[in-house]
Amino acid sequence: MNDERYTLITGAGQGLGKALALACAKQHFNLLLLALPGEDLASFSQSLQKDYGVKSDYLEIDLTEPEAAGNIHHWVHAHHYVLNRIINNAGIGSVGSFTSHDAGFYDRQLDLNIKAVVLLIHYFIEELAEEPDARILNISSLASFFAMPYKAVYASSKGFIYNFSRALRMEYLHTPLRICVACPGPITTNRKVLQRIKDQGRVSRIMALSPEKTARLCVKGMLKGKAFIIPGLPNKFLYWIEKLLPQNIKIKIVASRLQNNAPS
Repeated sequence: MNDERYTLITGAGQGLGKALALACAKQHFNLLLLALPGEDLASFSQSLQKDYGVKSDYLEIDLTEPEAAGNIHHWVHAHHYVLNRIINNAGIGSVGSFTSHDAGFYDRQLDLNIKAVVLLIHYFIEELAEEPDARILNISSLASFFAMPYKAVYASSKGFIYNFSRALRMEYLHTPLRICVACPGPITTNRKVLQRIKDQGRVSRIMALSPEKTARLCVKGMLKGKAFIIPGLPNKFLYWIEKLLPQNIKIKIVASRLQNNAPS
C-alpha cells in the first residue's frame, strides 16, 4: 500500500529519467515528475497511475531558470506533498572540441548539471533528513573519473556531482538520509546516442546499457543506501582499471576515441 510520501525525479520526460520513473513506479513509489514543457508529462503521469496504482503529479519547468528550485519547493508545499526521495537526473551532455559550443551552451549546461542539483537539494535536504529511509540519488557519470578531452565541461560537471554527493553524504550520516551517486557508462537513450556509442568503438559498445537496465540498477543501489553505484559489470571493471593507469595515458586514450566524433 502506498503512503503519502513522494519521490521527485528531474528530467523525467525522456531517456534515463523516464526509465527511472518507471522503475520507481514498479516499486510502488508515488511520484512527482519534472521536465521541460513539451515532453508529454501529463499522459506519462496518468499512465503510471493507471498501470502501477501509484499517485503521480508533474510540473513542467526549466531547471536552468534562476528561480526554478524555489518554485519547485513552493509547488511541492502548496500541494502538501511530503518528499522522502529526490532523484537528480536532468543534465545536458556534450561532445566536441571546447570551442565547438558557444558560451551560451556552456552557461546552460553548467546551470543544469551543477547549479540546479545543488539548489534543489539545498531547499529540501533538512526536510528529507527527518524522513525515515530518505534518499537522494544524484546521477553523475563514469566520465566523472576521467579528464576527458572533447567532453571537458561535461565530464568536469559530472566530477563535481560525484564529489559533492560523497561529501554531503558524510555530513548527513547522523540522520536517516542517505545520499547516493550513480555513475553510469554509455546509455542507449536514442538513435543519435547509439550512433555515437558505435563511433567510439568496441569498448563503448560493450559498456553500453539500456535506460531500463541502468534505471533498475540505480534504484536498487539507492534503496540499499549505497554511497556510489556503477551499473553494469563492464563499467565496474573500467572503474578499477582506470585506477591503475597513469593520467597521461588515460587522457590520450580518451582523446583518441572522442576526437573524431561530430560535435553534439
